[in-house]
Amino acid sequence: MESRIKDVEMLDTCVVLRMILRDVPEQAKRAVKILSRKGKRFYISEMVIYEAAYVMEKRMEMPREYIVDSLKDFLSGENICNGVGIFSGVFQMYLEHPKLSFADCYLAVQAGSQGTTPLWTFDRKLAGQTEEGELA
Repeated sequence: MESRIKDVEMLDTCVVLRMILRDVPEQAKRAVKILSRKGKRFYISEMVIYEAAYVMEKRMEMPREYIVDSLKDFLSGENICNGVGIFSGVFQMYLEHPKLSFADCYLAVQAGSQGTTPLWTFDRKLAGQTEEGELA
């Protein structure tokens, strides 16, 4: 039995990146066409947001401010159905703590928001720069 949310589709990281960066014109054009279809909404997985941030920072060496602004802008689109959610806090921590990775920021914010603290870690930076992190 298929359980499908009506008129909601998913986008992978490459489509999201092409839409944000417009660095591959033909693919960006196709991404715009997909996102412009009337009556369609798009779910963006948390993994896609993480991967997009990783690629922009580590592979493309973009500044964190650009990454956050670009992802926030994309996620605020009216046809994006999951929006920023937990990422508001993740983006803030990511900007405030340049020595922490995007993944570390996500884990700390998730632990805090779910009340699953402490977040046990062997990472001294994570333990020392967040309220949620505790050195194991």
